[in-house]
Amino acid sequence: MAPAGVSLRATILCLLAWAGLAAGDRVYIHPFHLVIHNESTCEQLAKANAGKPKDPTFIPAPIQAKTSPVDEKALQDQLVLVAAKLDTEDKLRAAMVGMLANFLGFRIYGMHSELWGVVHGATVLSPTAVFGTLASLYLGALDHTADRLQAILGVPWKDKNCTSRLDAHKVLSALQAVQGLLVAQGRADSQAQLLLSTVVGVFTAPGLHLKQPFVQGLALYTPVVLPRSLDFTELDVAAEKIDRFMQAVTGWKTGCSLMGASVDSTLAFNTYVHFQGSCSVTQAAV
Repeated sequence: MAPAGVSLRATILCLLAWAGLAAGDRVYIHPFHLVIHNESTCEQLAKANAGKPKDPTFIPAPIQAKTSPVDEKALQDQLVLVAAKLDTEDKLRAAMVGMLANFLGFRIYGMHSELWGVVHGATVLSPTAVFGTLASLYLGALDHTADRLQAILGVPWKDKNCTSRLDAHKVLSALQAVQGLLVAQGRADSQAQLLLSTVVGVFTAPGLHLKQPFVQGLALYTPVVLPRSLDFTELDVAAEKIDRFMQAVTGWKTGCSLMGASVDSTLAFNTYVHFQGSCSVTQAAV
């Protein structure tokens, strides 16, 4: 294997370990009841939806509007507090979601290797960020789109029964718990503290309405959700504006490229992860 290939695989294996660190014991079963609706919540949803008025919406502020900078220390403290308040079921749910994120990461890595082979260069894969983004989109999805997203997330469903449906709020809360457990574990290790901050940017075309419950639900994953509007007709210009905005708010260099977008795009959903820590990879030859 070429040195570049070793670097790529080591980097990906390090990142795949993020979610798995939340659970101390190996889990060989899939307790899906921890992440789906139960009969009680289904009954509550049915009652709430009966005659329910349309969800309130809002138009995001322009991207040039002033925004307070992100306080990363406060984010880390909040994650540690989240971890301290977890009960036994919360920790089991975090382990479950962490395992699902790992499975998704290995599937993505397998497809990447099959399609493109060894890439000579730096490639970083964050299964937790990918899983969190898909779960966030599931939060606002309906019908066939929701079915496909649930399948990709690795949770089986059948007969369109409510008790087979993924509970996005539980999943997003569990993802925040995973981050909290990792940060708390890093603080317990005086030799190498772990830094892990997640920020979501929801960028829309001017005049596009977002549902308030959708954006509020994203706060279960990360308390920093930044909905902003901008013109997508010139993609390079839009990418530069997003980069400048995110760097001004977070201090991070993001390098947004808007891959897959077009001049007709109306929404870009970006998950930003700032990670700093140490990871050791053991290799053996037979």
